[in-house]
Amino acid sequence: MLFTGIGPAVWGALQARAAGAGIAITSDVGQTSAKGVRVEWIYAPAQQTLAVVISRSFFDPSQATLEADFTAIVTAAKGGQ
Repeated sequence: MLFTGIGPAVWGALQARAAGAGIAITSDVGQTSAKGVRVEWIYAPAQQTLAVVISRSFFDPSQATLEADFTAIVTAAKGGQ
């Protein structure tokens, strides 16, 4: 998934949301896994883009559900844009 319009304030809000869930995002490029879900990200501040790959090792929730949930989180961080 590729998200655009991810400025520093939005990136900071996403990092804070992750920290609230116990996930430390301390760099613009990284990966983490929890509860059978692996997330990889690349944040490009100059382009204001965030590329995210979500993969799972089990069948529930579905890939579509995971992607929809993550898209909702990003949309909320962007102020509903």
